[in-house]
Amino acid sequence: MDSFPKTFTPDYKKSEDLYELNLRRLRTKVYKFILRGKEEDFYDLTKFENKRVGNWSDVNRMIATIQQELEELGWKTKLVFGETGLMVYSGEGNAATWGAEF
Repeated sequence: MDSFPKTFTPDYKKSEDLYELNLRRLRTKVYKFILRGKEEDFYDLTKFENKRVGNWSDVNRMIATIQQELEELGWKTKLVFGETGLMVYSGEGNAATWGAEF
């Protein structure tokens, strides 16, 4: 960020910008997770929620957006462990690893 937006005044509504900033951060974390190439593993959403957001309703909204974006690009996604883990994989066979969810 080179400078503050001109609209950033005391009357400014910050909540939606904070949501968008956190969505970009989560998108980046999931992207890096996918690049590591471990399709049999899952991304732990609790770490992000505890550190960045502090409320599951926003995280669930972000995950729905991310899942839709990834699926439009041809990836498969699945929430595991009570919807606290996100799996991203290229084919149906990989989701079976965590299908039983202990």
